[in-house]
Amino acid sequence: MKVSTALLAAASAASAWPIVNETWYAFDSHAADATSVITARNGYADIAVSTHNTHRQKHSAPPMSWNADLAGYAAAVASSCVFAHNLGPGGGGYGQNLAVSGSSADITSADPNTFLTQAITNIWYDGELALYPGYGQPTPDMSNFSKWGHFSQLVWVASTEVGCATHYCPAGTIFPALNSWYTVCDYKAAGNVASQYGKNVLPPQGM
Repeated sequence: MKVSTALLAAASAASAWPIVNETWYAFDSHAADATSVITARNGYADIAVSTHNTHRQKHSAPPMSWNADLAGYAAAVASSCVFAHNLGPGGGGYGQNLAVSGSSADITSADPNTFLTQAITNIWYDGELALYPGYGQPTPDMSNFSKWGHFSQLVWVASTEVGCATHYCPAGTIFPALNSWYTVCDYKAAGNVASQYGKNVLPPQGM
């Protein structure tokens, strides 16, 4: 894995979208062939649910289940190859996390599961856990929301359904000269709701 520069963001339908955080991960590895958009209840869906729930359990949040409608909305956004929040599919009312991973190498045959798990674990959870500013506060300090908003959505207690999609985007779409894989996860109920953080973003067990 090679670390480089790119784009990440997180938001919910009920909160202001944050400033985009310009940090990302680039991959030069190859894996088994996979279709460009993965949304059905299959290995990808199971990985999305289990990876979310592994981290949610650490924060005493109930397990999530797969929502095929949310996955379809996520696929519509990911397949657009436009790296920007879009809650239009399905009429909104859900939360959304985005991540993109790019490389100058040919990554068309890469495994979407790799980018999915990297987004959930390395970027949204491990990358932001230590930055959350105030467990127990109804509304924590929001000045650095763009640096922890993915994490808070991921572990949000009231968000119990998730649907994700990962789509290959060629150079000239998201990045001028890099091929990329774009992951979108949508959540119900939406997280990151003002005044609701104290009861929805719980501290890690043992803290």
